[in-house]
Amino acid sequence: MTSADQHLGVLRHPDFRLLWLAESASVIGDMLVRVAVALFVADLTGSATDVGLVLAAYTLPLVGFLLLGGVIADRLPRHLVVVVTDLVRFVLHALLAILIVTGEVRIWHLVVIGTIFGSAEAFCRPAIGGLLPQTVPEEEIQEANAITRIVHNVAEFAAPALATVLVLGVSAAAAFAIDAATFLLSAALLVRVRPRERPLRGVAAAVPGAGLWTEIGEGFGEVRARPWIWATLAAFCVTVFAVLAPWFVVVPAMTLSGAGIAMFEVWWVTALAERIPPDRLSRVTSYDFMVSFGLVPVGYVLAGPLAESLGAANVMLGGAGLGFVALALGSLPRQTRGLERVEHACRQAMPSPQPAPAA
Repeated sequence: MTSADQHLGVLRHPDFRLLWLAESASVIGDMLVRVAVALFVADLTGSATDVGLVLAAYTLPLVGFLLLGGVIADRLPRHLVVVVTDLVRFVLHALLAILIVTGEVRIWHLVVIGTIFGSAEAFCRPAIGGLLPQTVPEEEIQEANAITRIVHNVAEFAAPALATVLVLGVSAAAAFAIDAATFLLSAALLVRVRPRERPLRGVAAAVPGAGLWTEIGEGFGEVRARPWIWATLAAFCVTVFAVLAPWFVVVPAMTLSGAGIAMFEVWWVTALAERIPPDRLSRVTSYDFMVSFGLVPVGYVLAGPLAESLGAANVMLGGAGLGFVALALGSLPRQTRGLERVEHACRQAMPSPQPAPAA
């Protein structure tokens, strides 16, 4: 069987197929809106500072509520958590589309909607991170991640062009209406998913009724025990702040993509799914997003004023240099460099927290 056949073959699992279709719909809408927001605000006010403010409104509550979102996703059925957040985001962007069509939209509307939207997303992302491994057999987790990433790549390449056509050629309302429709479709698909229970691999199950901070601490303990996780997260915290945030503020028709980033994300989420106890995976995923995107709101706010005073090219070049150094330092731990795929036959016997095997 070829690699392509293996990747497509994972779609034979009904629950994963539903999840893949749902996430494909929502990620296309998300990539579209991420660019559309920047284009619309820039066209509305002509201020890079306003662009950064609105983008920060979408991101700051996302970062702030991620840890709570991780706990909730580990406590409740993850697919239903995503369904609720999909419905909330559907209402928000449908309302924004109406405000744009009627000509009543103001910057403060975008800030308020972005704040609530980001809060809902903080519960969705950890739930998705823990849900995908529940829809396929253990040995096909990487293939499932890979085929999911394909859609992300297509969306990242197509979104800037499509967003530009919609915002500047038709109306920004069309972009937000499309995004709202993708959330509604996603909710309709995910409500039919029946996630499987994953083995705990010899670790103790969560204690019923444990306190919020106890559960958050358990997630932190899983991260702290593995240098390959916290070192990588620290590196991406700096890189995303210095590189990604300025790109979206200063050059909102652009996006970062590439085969290297795609392959890293497949390996990364697979490594987490294979090594983190299933009942704590969403909490670890919440730390992943919180640390990686922790400085992004600051980057959004600073990118506009810095670009206006120092020049956009200087800001992006300086950020690229800082990001390169951060990624180089993140690869220093031996466990990071020696990270290998977990053999399926060994997975159930692997204790936690077990450091990644060194090369």
